Amino acid sequence: MDDSKDNGVSRRDFMKRAAAGAAAIGLAGMIPSGIQAAEGLTSGTAATAGAGGSLIPLRTLGNTGARISMLGFGGGSRFLIASEEQGAAMLERAVELGITYFDTASSYGKDRASEKRYGEVLPKYRDKIFLTTKTADRTYDGMMKSVEESLAHLKTDHLDLMQMHDVGPKDDPAAWEKPDGALTALRKLRDQKVIRFIGFTGHQKAEVHRNIIEKLDYDTVLMALNAADHKSFREVALPAAEKKNMGIIAMKVTRGLVGEGEGKSTPAELLSWAFSLPISTVIVGMETLEQIDQNVQQARVWAPGKTDVAALTRRITPHASFEQVSWAMPDYRDA
Repeated sequence: MDDSKDNGVSRRDFMKRAAAGAAAIGLAGMIPSGIQAAEGLTSGTAATAGAGGSLIPLRTLGNTGARISMLGFGGGSRFLIASEEQGAAMLERAVELGITYFDTASSYGKDRASEKRYGEVLPKYRDKIFLTTKTADRTYDGMMKSVEESLAHLKTDHLDLMQMHDVGPKDDPAAWEKPDGALTALRKLRDQKVIRFIGFTGHQKAEVHRNIIEKLDYDTVLMALNAADHKSFREVALPAAEKKNMGIIAMKVTRGLVGEGEGKSTPAELLSWAFSLPISTVIVGMETLEQIDQNVQQARVWAPGKTDVAALTRRITPHASFEQVSWAMPDYRDA
């Protein structure tokens, strides 16, 4: 968008209303210093040293070329369980340990609480992180307004990735490309470098994801992928995204599946299962510093072949009930 008015929103307005953020950066500036090769990692994977010197693997985000940590920080319900003070400490620890991918959404918490928490801590690390958010708005004006508000709460002048949130069977993707559609707004914002990349998310129906992937051009897709193989996202949607070399982001990898007995496993095994897929990063909701430490360690020690994806899927899927996987319930909304 240019500096003239465009449906009531202009780039100048974005910049004025958004809190002061770091200047726009190139890809090279996204990765902290200390990058080095990491043995035993998949092709296209390297490791980056966080502020504390710990290593965490990086992967390429599909066709975007961006390099992001293979473990991402989730700003949803688990993060919001922590107090604001604890949440700030968690964000600091995540950056220190080398996590670069930070996920949130306009709907996470009352009055965008998650975005606001991010905005209190992450701006000083803006040149070291990959910052993402999402919105359920499906109209041009709604998307423009939501992005404007996200920039203000996150205290930045650009987003690395903006996503259409929670797509499902009730959506009409053809409408998104119309002049008053959300995808039209996203493309305009990308052209004007307010956002770098565009994506969509969801966990309702794998066939919906596949159809959107095949018919529309998005940079990234965020989908539910776990050893319960709920609604067959791994079998139906993942191959389509891989074929187009999209940036593939996994979520719900441990949700409802941690424990003992049939249909359950350990966080370490479930994470290793997800890391073994052809994905760019795994978003995990964490509520304590200890969980961050443990999950970063799992990312550091992961290696190809560490977990038999097919075997774990066969073991868990027959026993994972619909009710057990809480996020699969109708009308579920995180945070």
